[in-house]
Amino acid sequence: MSNPNIRGDKYLVVDSANVTEIGLKKLTDEFKKAGAPVASVDATNRKIRKDSQYTKKARLSFENGQFVDLFVGPEGDIYQIKLNGRAAPVPEETTEKGFAKSLTETMKRNQSQFDNSLQAKAARASQAPKFKSLSRPLSTRLQEARDQVTALNASKAVVEQALDAARANKTAADAEYKNLTAKLEAERKETADLKTQLATLQESQS
Repeated sequence: MSNPNIRGDKYLVVDSANVTEIGLKKLTDEFKKAGAPVASVDATNRKIRKDSQYTKKARLSFENGQFVDLFVGPEGDIYQIKLNGRAAPVPEETTEKGFAKSLTETMKRNQSQFDNSLQAKAARASQAPKFKSLSRPLSTRLQEARDQVTALNASKAVVEQALDAARANKTAADAEYKNLTAKLEAERKETADLKTQLATLQESQS
């Protein structure tokens, strides 16, 4: 729970009035520098009731497929986090750079386990039981049908998560391409301007 006595000394503090993608840009930029680019940010700045206080939640989804939920206290302190849906220790860092670096190291240590978990889910889904003989009792066949639907839904969720990660990678690549294209165009314009200035100077000297 948020503690006003240690808020500024122990936890990272963000703008509690702007828990949005824009408000968290400095933090997401530091994650990119630390080697864990953020693919998307889900933060509406909406208050929710949690731990007997009003809290704001932001989900950062990373290009490596993992995601972290940040819980921001009334004063802006990130007092709780969940990594891939499970509670995780909050980095005892008061700067965006330190927070991003610490959490990135945690994700790197967890990456193999995370990937194995996804593969296991996919394997279980692919081994879902098939429908058996119609001579079996109707209640049994109905339960088998429900089990298969559950397994198929799990497989669908795994595939959708993989697709989301692929889309995120493409979005990041497209953004980088646009940025480089804009820089190249600006440099071409600057080169053309310099050539014009040089020609003008040469004419004035002749």
